[in-house]
Amino acid sequence: MPATFTHCLIAQGATDLIRKQHPYSGKIAMYNQFARIGAAGPDYPYLTDIINGMLGGHNWANRMHYENTSKIIELGADKLLKMNKDDNNFAICLSWLCGYVSHVIVDSFLHPVVNSVVGGIYLFTHENHRHCEMIWDVHIFKNRTGDEIRDANPRNGFGYLNTLEDCSDPNDPNHLHPAISQFWTELLQEAHPNATAYFDSIDPDTWHENYLKRVNFITDPNPIFRHVWGFKDFEYKYSSEISEEDTDKYIKNVKLPDGRTVTFDTVFDETLRMVADIWIKLFKTIDAATTKSMGEYLKDWNLDTGVNEDKIDLWSKGGSN
Repeated sequence: MPATFTHCLIAQGATDLIRKQHPYSGKIAMYNQFARIGAAGPDYPYLTDIINGMLGGHNWANRMHYENTSKIIELGADKLLKMNKDDNNFAICLSWLCGYVSHVIVDSFLHPVVNSVVGGIYLFTHENHRHCEMIWDVHIFKNRTGDEIRDANPRNGFGYLNTLEDCSDPNDPNHLHPAISQFWTELLQEAHPNATAYFDSIDPDTWHENYLKRVNFITDPNPIFRHVWGFKDFEYKYSSEISEEDTDKYIKNVKLPDGRTVTFDTVFDETLRMVADIWIKLFKTIDAATTKSMGEYLKDWNLDTGVNEDKIDLWSKGGSN
């Protein structure tokens, strides 16, 4: 996955890009904290799974990355178009879903770039894959905020811990906001009807609580990415510590799947524009009160490869002739 801060910065940047483009833009700006945690949504359960030693078996993070990835968004839009648009919960859930959409787009668009740069898919190049994404995180965080990730304060500046806390249940700071918890749980159940045996493990409140505990750099100085992946040898560098070789390969001359070579900032900005464009399309879908057009701009992508898995080439619909 593109790392935590890249996802968060894109959700934040897309919010700025869509200002005044649609009446819903103001709702996203007002509740942008939910867009930012929505951007971590498909990754949210990983920390809990690591703590519980469940990464080797079924986990909901993998479901969100590999199965019915567009269906959950379509179902979310369907729920939103039926809600009272003046209700705060509509704005909160819309913001969260926009963040979730950004994660899907970013993974589907950037993972093929990572695969191109490191010379293979994550399954076979996981260490190089992580290294690439962490270099990107360090560079783009410094470039867009002026700060180093290693010095990032969870309270001041970027304030990611504040963002998480602002998304908590007003009556229980360790739980996720109830509107999101219910919305997300229902979406997972409806998008994955064959996973009924695992419905009891859908637990946004616990996922949120573990994220809160692990992202606090004050009480736990280890880098967040290290926790997410559980690899002790993976830590964020200072931007000045990135080698010339890594700078050339991962930042200045990024090899794209289409054969072009560009800077990572160019790739980042293109991703940002793509996310903002799809948010506006999502708004129009909700206004139209039908999700029929969503297949035009969202596909059932595998979030590791960016490949649309809705089409099985050797099993065309209607059977063989």
